[in-house]
Amino acid sequence: MMKALGFRVVVAQPDMMANMDKFAEIVNSCSMLVGAHGAGLTNAVFLPEGAVLVQVVGLGIDWISNTYFGIPSPGMGLNYIDYKIEPKESSLISLYGKDHPVIVDPESITSKGYEVDRAVCLIKQNFNIDVVRLKRGRFFYCCHLEMKRGYEESSSSASLGPPQSKFRHNPDGDSQFLEDESTKIFARKVADHYSARTNQTLEEREASPIIHLKKLNNWIKSVLIQLYAHRGDAVLDLACGKGGDLIKWDKANIGYYVGIDIAEGSVSY
Repeated sequence: MMKALGFRVVVAQPDMMANMDKFAEIVNSCSMLVGAHGAGLTNAVFLPEGAVLVQVVGLGIDWISNTYFGIPSPGMGLNYIDYKIEPKESSLISLYGKDHPVIVDPESITSKGYEVDRAVCLIKQNFNIDVVRLKRGRFFYCCHLEMKRGYEESSSSASLGPPQSKFRHNPDGDSQFLEDESTKIFARKVADHYSARTNQTLEEREASPIIHLKKLNNWIKSVLIQLYAHRGDAVLDLACGKGGDLIKWDKANIGYYVGIDIAEGSVSY
């Protein structure tokens, strides 16, 4: 479908990501990044200003999707569009049935906390996109218009110097993002979850169903830190957790370190 609209389609393959510099160049050459909610969408940081980020949002993950990618996109100079799937497009309907709360009232699952929502709506959920619905809703046509508008705006300001961020500084801080009461509640639940987590033994960590993913993430962080951190650097580590990367930073011989995390129980560890 994307090719029919005139797009050159690049499907990200594992071997393409082995060289981050080259992969960043590939993403930066794209006018649109399309993907389901997940860590892969963080590659949006490599998109050029005016590009379009399209996020496919599953059942029960509206808040997470908007908070992680929807809200930050304008500040990155990106146009953002989400495609919220219907129950028939989710694998959850075959797992739980059409009358289950996760189908008829996803918020009832979300309200049980991050751990429950993650186990059901993130880990177990896959998508089977209804292409006919996409066409009927003129969804990708809207994507095309958004992309065109974004680049026209970027081009019109090209003569005025470097592209300007669409984000406007708030002198009162970033509390504007936490004004919604439900957002505050979710943020507190996530913080409480990580604060309550106990230290795991080596055997318990190795038994984790995502241990290989964790090891891959650790390897990637080690490589990035060794590549880009220099002796004597000052580091601000956001979402530092319990300091699991401190050894990596120490090996890089940095000069100053500050770690920040939403979970008080982690930073006071």
